Amino acid sequence: MNIVVDVSGSGALSNGHLYVSEDMGETWSMIDLDTADDLIITKVTQHPENPEHLYVTLKHNVMYEFLSPVSELVRESFDGGRTWQQAIDLDLESNGIVDFDIIGSVYYLVCPYDDLKIVKVNGTEHELIDTPNVEEFQAIGFNFGFPLDTLLFDLMIPE
Repeated sequence: MNIVVDVSGSGALSNGHLYVSEDMGETWSMIDLDTADDLIITKVTQHPENPEHLYVTLKHNVMYEFLSPVSELVRESFDGGRTWQQAIDLDLESNGIVDFDIIGSVYYLVCPYDDLKIVKVNGTEHELIDTPNVEEFQAIGFNFGFPLDTLLFDLMIPE
């Protein structure tokens, strides 16, 4: 099966379209993510232990102006992308999630468009993680954090 994300330009007209092909790209069918019209896809992530278990993260097509509960911005599929459902239950509001990663049973969400920055979700518990700051700017009174768009975990570092 092939999965293609159609997000071009500002994303305003893509409406979060996700297409699937069962015949190596000869024909394509649009998948219904059951999301709000103003949300667009930012990333498709495959669960590291199950190739049929997929996640889609979403953002609003207008940055900074609209918020949704994080639970509406992460969808999951257990059948390779044919059907989708809510992946987490978290009422924290965000404008969008640009990256998503899984380590064990813990989800990490990057939310650069609002004050959340990184959200670590473990079951029903969550933790907000600040992005790195530049100490030199803090010394002169500025709290300047780096807006992340990608998480890369080095799992080879000993604890």
